[in-house]
Amino acid sequence: MNRWSYNAQNLFKLILFTALVAFRFSANAQQPANRLNYLDGEDPFYVGLNFPKLTTPQWVGEDGVDAVVTLGIDDMRDLSRYENFCRPILERLKEIDGRAPLSIFSNAITPTEPHLQKWLKEGVTLEAHTLNHPCPILGKRNFIPAKNTYHGSVDLLNNIENNIPVAFRTPCCDSQNTPSPRVFSELLMQNNSAGQFLEMDTSVFNIFTSEDKSLPRSLTIDNDGKSKFEKYVPFDSYVVTIKNYPYPYPVGNKIWEMPCMVPSDWEAQHLHGNSNPVTVEDWKAAIDATVIKQGVFNFVFHPHGWVSNEQMIDWIDHITKSHGKKVKFLNFKEARERLTKNLLGGQPLKDINGQDNGVRLLDLDNDGFMDVVIGNEHIQQTRLWNPKTQKWEISHFPFRIVQKDSKGNSEETGAKFGILQPNGYASVFISNKSIKGIWDFNGNTWTQNNTNIKGLELNKQMIQTSVNGQDNGIRLRDTNNDGICEIIISNFKDQGVFSWNKTEKKWIKLKFNLPKSVSITRKDGRDNGVRFVDINEDNYLDIIHSNEKRYSLHLFVPNPILGWRVGWSREVMSGQRSDAKAIPMIVRGGEHNNNGAWFHSRHLWVQNEDTAHLPNLVDRRSFEELLQGSIPLPKSPKESAKAIQLLPGYKVELMASEPLVLDPVAFEWDKEGRLWVAEMADYPLGLDNKGKAGGRIRILEDQNNDGRYDHSTVFLDSLPYPSGVMPWRDGALISAAPDILFAKDKNDDGKADEVRVLFTGFGQGNQQHRMNGFEYGLDNWIYGANGDSGGTIKSEKNNIPVNIRGRDFRFRPKTLEFQTQAGQTQFGRRRDDWGNWFGNSNYSLGWHYKYPEQYIRRNDKLIISNNRQHIGNYDRSHIIKFISKPLQRFNLVGAENHITAANSPTPYRDNLFGANSDQLLFISAPAYNVIRREILKPDGISFLSHRPEQAGSQEFIASKDSWFRPTMLKTGPDGALWIADFYRLVLEHPEWIPDDVEQKLKLRSGSDRGRLYRVYPTKSTPRDIPNLSNKTIPELVAALESSNGWKRDTAQQILVNQNDPSAVTHLEELLRETKNPKALLHALYALDGINKIRPNHLIIGLTNSHPGVREHAIRLSENLFKKNEVDPIEEALNQLVKDSNLRVRTQIAFSLGEWKSPTAGKLLVKLARDCSEAPDLQIAIASSAKGHSVKILKGILNQSINNSFSKLINNLLVLASDEATEKELKQLLNKIISDTKQIASWQVIAISDLIENSKEIDISKLDLVIDEQFINSLEAITNNIDLKVENRAAALRLMINLINKPQILNAILQKQLNPYSPNQLFDFAITKLSNTSPSIDALLVHWKSYSPNRKNRVLQHILNNEKKTIGLLKAIQNSQLQASDISTAFQQLLKQHTNETIKEQAKKYFGSQNPKRNQLIIERLPKVTELKGNSSSGETIFSLHCSACHKIGNLGNSYGPNLSALGDKTPHSILTAILNPNEAMEDRFNVYSLTTIEKTQYTGMIINESANGITLMDINGQQNKVLRSNIKKLSSLGRSLMPEGFEQVLSDQNLADLLALINTSSTPPKTFIGNKPKLLKEAQKGNIILSAATAEIYGDSLMFEEKYKNLGFWRSSNDRAAWTIETKRAGKFDIHLDWALNGSGNNNQMQLGLGQNKIIKKVSGTGSWDHYESEHIGTIQLEEGKQRVTIQALEPFKEFLMDLRSLELIRSSNVN
Repeated sequence: MNRWSYNAQNLFKLILFTALVAFRFSANAQQPANRLNYLDGEDPFYVGLNFPKLTTPQWVGEDGVDAVVTLGIDDMRDLSRYENFCRPILERLKEIDGRAPLSIFSNAITPTEPHLQKWLKEGVTLEAHTLNHPCPILGKRNFIPAKNTYHGSVDLLNNIENNIPVAFRTPCCDSQNTPSPRVFSELLMQNNSAGQFLEMDTSVFNIFTSEDKSLPRSLTIDNDGKSKFEKYVPFDSYVVTIKNYPYPYPVGNKIWEMPCMVPSDWEAQHLHGNSNPVTVEDWKAAIDATVIKQGVFNFVFHPHGWVSNEQMIDWIDHITKSHGKKVKFLNFKEARERLTKNLLGGQPLKDINGQDNGVRLLDLDNDGFMDVVIGNEHIQQTRLWNPKTQKWEISHFPFRIVQKDSKGNSEETGAKFGILQPNGYASVFISNKSIKGIWDFNGNTWTQNNTNIKGLELNKQMIQTSVNGQDNGIRLRDTNNDGICEIIISNFKDQGVFSWNKTEKKWIKLKFNLPKSVSITRKDGRDNGVRFVDINEDNYLDIIHSNEKRYSLHLFVPNPILGWRVGWSREVMSGQRSDAKAIPMIVRGGEHNNNGAWFHSRHLWVQNEDTAHLPNLVDRRSFEELLQGSIPLPKSPKESAKAIQLLPGYKVELMASEPLVLDPVAFEWDKEGRLWVAEMADYPLGLDNKGKAGGRIRILEDQNNDGRYDHSTVFLDSLPYPSGVMPWRDGALISAAPDILFAKDKNDDGKADEVRVLFTGFGQGNQQHRMNGFEYGLDNWIYGANGDSGGTIKSEKNNIPVNIRGRDFRFRPKTLEFQTQAGQTQFGRRRDDWGNWFGNSNYSLGWHYKYPEQYIRRNDKLIISNNRQHIGNYDRSHIIKFISKPLQRFNLVGAENHITAANSPTPYRDNLFGANSDQLLFISAPAYNVIRREILKPDGISFLSHRPEQAGSQEFIASKDSWFRPTMLKTGPDGALWIADFYRLVLEHPEWIPDDVEQKLKLRSGSDRGRLYRVYPTKSTPRDIPNLSNKTIPELVAALESSNGWKRDTAQQILVNQNDPSAVTHLEELLRETKNPKALLHALYALDGINKIRPNHLIIGLTNSHPGVREHAIRLSENLFKKNEVDPIEEALNQLVKDSNLRVRTQIAFSLGEWKSPTAGKLLVKLARDCSEAPDLQIAIASSAKGHSVKILKGILNQSINNSFSKLINNLLVLASDEATEKELKQLLNKIISDTKQIASWQVIAISDLIENSKEIDISKLDLVIDEQFINSLEAITNNIDLKVENRAAALRLMINLINKPQILNAILQKQLNPYSPNQLFDFAITKLSNTSPSIDALLVHWKSYSPNRKNRVLQHILNNEKKTIGLLKAIQNSQLQASDISTAFQQLLKQHTNETIKEQAKKYFGSQNPKRNQLIIERLPKVTELKGNSSSGETIFSLHCSACHKIGNLGNSYGPNLSALGDKTPHSILTAILNPNEAMEDRFNVYSLTTIEKTQYTGMIINESANGITLMDINGQQNKVLRSNIKKLSSLGRSLMPEGFEQVLSDQNLADLLALINTSSTPPKTFIGNKPKLLKEAQKGNIILSAATAEIYGDSLMFEEKYKNLGFWRSSNDRAAWTIETKRAGKFDIHLDWALNGSGNNNQMQLGLGQNKIIKKVSGTGSWDHYESEHIGTIQLEEGKQRVTIQALEPFKEFLMDLRSLELIRSSNVN
């Protein structure tokens, strides 16, 4: 592989936008009064477009010259090559004025080479480029080589006769981030041992952009509209650049920076190849721009063929022809001389000793041009540039800026420049033992006012800017943006901030200082790593501090808010250097203090010898990363509206805000067009933080008819956390747990006079998880969301309780009928125009509920494992693209963009949004201040979805305002999408907020605010909101034709509530005449709602061309089915069972269950015969099969069938076991199997189902031929490892059901209890053995050979039975088992057992649980955080202990919280979750104990509830489905499934490894062309190939090299490759490695993690990168199923680990 090509082309592709943002950080984006801050630092990148200019006329000393060109050729070692390339250029230069001004940046050359003297005489200078051209100069974690090669180069060039080098260029500065501030501070500003030094650098690149409006567009923009010069930036995060500043400027007051011009010849060839004519044209444009700007063009080129000398001469010709004598060619020595003579009055930046000469460049009079002040032992002078006269005006400067100490060394006197005058002119403050005062520049001279230092005292002593020549930590900064600097002192002894008081005419010490433990200078006066930077971009300077000991970030608070005082009181982060996520060091202490940090393109960047191994050679922190955790301030309604960003083509309007509306969480319009709003003002802990109810229902009205709400009335208040409202008849329905209320206004004053409880009993847990509503159904029911809190619901008319755990609900307000509904929604159960219901929960975008529960409920033996289809069915759909600033710690610290608070999945219900309006689904994500848009696509009877914007791109709506909290969404009567903005700082419930943070916060911040918005396409105009209250019947019926869903729903609701018989005629006319299928649908449901629907109406629907109409017409026919009055529509039904639309066929299958007629059975048979590829249709048939099961089975079995029918057959056989006679069972058996010698897997499953569900029937009477040959064939199927596991398991089941001899039975089952038996057979064998034997002995026969996973499976079966549990404890007592064999999880279960005897014995064997969980965390935390975690090892631990419930990436299951999406990933938070899992647990993760009628016990988490059954997941991840009819007892244990006690089995290093895994888990794999990670399944021949192309790639430098099909550049400690594999069964595998490594190797070691195994191997060299070798590196035991494989280098390691082509796992041939 080509290392250079990699470095130059492919390494850095991370942050295009931020790298190309115009650099205006220090110079342009800051407040005007802080324009002189650069004088206090050594930043090489501080200038920009608006920084004061240093034009060529100011320094060149030659009239008529507007621009200077320097030609600098790099990398000289071979003189002859440079002579050959440069000679034509030199001769062309001589033609101009007889000189050949060119500078050669040289490496190691022979100083006595005669040709050097020829060059020098011609005008060439020889400049420094290091001795050996290290790229980067700072690298290999060692500063000394950089020091030696730089200072050695300066020494070498000083030893060339007649040559004095003045300039330096950093190697590779045009291709890599090599010009670090550390290079400037610790090399360029220092002398070598001989006292030699340089005065110039030319390593920073200037880029002209179109932001400079003084330049013609043609000079900065190409014909394609793209930037002419930014295209040359070699990679996206190349950040050693400035923009639009083509002038010399000083760095650290000691070094001239002569910025190079983009492009260099390398940058040009990197973009479009060698000698491209486009390059020359762009150079011409650059010089033309330079002349306009009166700047310098410092040309970087090489003799390497990237540009020809003919092209350079062509460019020179252009200069002389176009600009003549306006352009002066100089070498760097001449440029330095002219700067010193003409600009600085003969005083260089550096004194003769190489130290500070007291020269400062600054714009004194704020006219946009640089001026000069000089204060040293030779001269004290002010030089003011007059741009009108083009002359320097010279006056006195009042004191020395530097002075000599007794040894002749220069020391600063402490002059601090800043803006202390309202006119913006400069001032200077100095205070030392010799001189004290503030001098103001008045435009001509400096004036001193003796009173203007009054008040600058601490402890009755005037503060000093310098003490014994050392910086005393005084800075002049405008902290409050009043245009005048404050004076700040911050050192190891003194702290203070002083502000000028105009009234008192003195300095007042303010009440705030720099944060604790932060000081600007150290005891020796050196830089302590404090920078004033506007990190949160609010125009106030924040403080970032980072050195070798500590780090912190504090944001400035301009006004007291949320408990934060004025000053730098908002701590975002702070800690010790050892912290995993510490801010990189700004200074590092020691001899070479500057650590190479700078701020650029909204990032902190650091480049030094310790970062050279990282991508782009730099460590970095974006401002977003730094701000994770900060608390933003609230915005006004207008400001917040402006902060909302929409996709192009859409508009947002603020429709209402405080005080008109406050705390809105839900809303709905009434028939008059008034907007009713539910306001949760009491969130989160009540008005008094003690639970005092304060929620409101408010009515908004537009009284002046201008289309906006202008009047509000509080209809009802003092409600406990209201979550929904729906205007209903003459009042409103309100959801406020524990009640659903109906309230109405009886005296027309707009306030509720009567409040009635319709339903009560809803759970009152976390307010975010309470019942909420409402949505009007097509079927005229009102639907509500469970909210995850459940409850047992009663009503005033119906005292029969309804348990809604795990399900949503619907009700009729008039009759108080109440029913559960399939699915459990957290907030906002919503439907589309066709009656499809959608819901979601925190971590899911949403799902569609496929099966109406009233159908599933009919067949009490039918358990639905999952009734919801997830939308967002594409990769990384859960990733949110937010643009707001994350909040401090409590709100998703370390957030990784995972959706965590999805709610209100809202189908759009109008046509204002264009052609695909009816496919749009909007989801709010208030935690990230965004609204997602999905496009739904039909998928069978459900939906898939995708983002039209593509995954990872801008969200439909995103706000920069972190207080923007979109809750409910709804299509308004006007066709726009309406949004309720709760507008709160704190969205999380306090139970999730760390105590230390909660103490600082006002949890109800924002309770006095609230907003309502609407969004619509810019090309559309929202309609007026209609008033339907005064419409006639014909007008209401006509409203059903509307495109607007609200209008149709409301018109239907009014018609149904009025129940006017005259409506029938108009509805019938609509049915006959309309071409609008939605209007027809509403007309049918309106007729149904007033009990006037007739067969002729239904026939219109049943025969309609639109499948949605046919589907609902079938549903509306159910009343006829129930009355057995089907004759009028039977012909239509016969056609519908053959309907081409799957949804129609599925609906008729559901609805036929309401018809107790043989004809229904016949129709179900017809449907069943053609349902092999339609699992949802099979569910519908099974739901309706009661009374028809035998008939349907016969119908299916009469045709040729396959495994795709097996699920339906299974469900039907369960019913048939109850419904069939002995004769019918015999007939079914004969149809299932007629030849026992030829038996398919579906037949084996069917026979097993029939026998298992027909316990009352004597098998011998079923005429099944059970001979030895049949049993042997079943056993052969069971043991055939080449068959599918489910087929083998079916055969085993059947054998067990047929054999009635316990001894033989146990022997067969025991065979499956081996390490290599598939899990399905193993689990079945354990279950059967556990059920048939009271002893645990049979379960423990192979105990010692079991993997930890297998042991846990056995333990789960033992603990499901109390007697066996006692037997387990006896086995431990008798030393048959060791107590250490029992995993932590099961120890915990035993110690919390409901049986006291078991509980006490368990405590005896396993020890009492440490009750002081929080103290335990405090003790372990420092030990864990001191260790470096290994994420690969973390995967092994995760697989063993966590993956049953939790998911990280592709590993594990999603039943518990997704660890990749954890918000707070701080070590404390994660340790709390591991060691104290019950501290803050959501109800949905509760553990339940379930006892069946047969006394089987299950313990686990409910992961699904349906009408007829519950699915519990145990601690192993095993799912147990139990019919409700078989549940004897079900109770919550009030704790998490995750056990306490992990501290006993997880070492500190284990915990550190888990922390590392969790903290890196949300980082997605890197993407490369040709690299496509996927699940790798074991092939038929038993091998799995893990190629580089299928690897997940993580880390700083590891990459997929498409050309070589390998993983290369494996050189960072966090580089890691991972694969997900799936084995067919457990077994041993040989591991083969295919790799290459240049040379003989570096003694590096790799760690290979496979499942729960590790292999550590030394990586040997293969001779070269092109020579690959394959080696067997070990044999390991793998479990059955999915597992992870990872490879990572072990530290320490040198250079490169290897190039990896593949791993191959080959199943060992000696294992079956």
